[in-house]
Amino acid sequence: MMQERRNTVKHDTYRLKAREEFERMKKQENYCFSSALNETATLDDLNGDYIREYLAKTGTHKDLLALSKTELARSMKLIGENEYGESRAKNFAVLMFADRPAEYIPYAYLEMI
Repeated sequence: MMQERRNTVKHDTYRLKAREEFERMKKQENYCFSSALNETATLDDLNGDYIREYLAKTGTHKDLLALSKTELARSMKLIGENEYGESRAKNFAVLMFADRPAEYIPYAYLEMI
């Protein structure tokens, strides 16, 4: 008769006390996914034509359309600096203006309503 083999899995999880749970929730209360910097996407990953098309269709002043891609991104707050001083695109910018947002945000898609 073959002996049953069992693997034991060790874990270090535990049930949070009410105060610990409250503290963790408090840390997340001001977090906004769309305004957070994406870990990998940069200004180069945003499509400048999409940005200009968006501005044209929303009736933006023609002066803005003459700006460079970098100046547009800064004025629209599409990019920011991470803790290492590197320029990164914000998540909403990736969703709106990247050619392939799912490369930077797994399973991402936009549904227009």
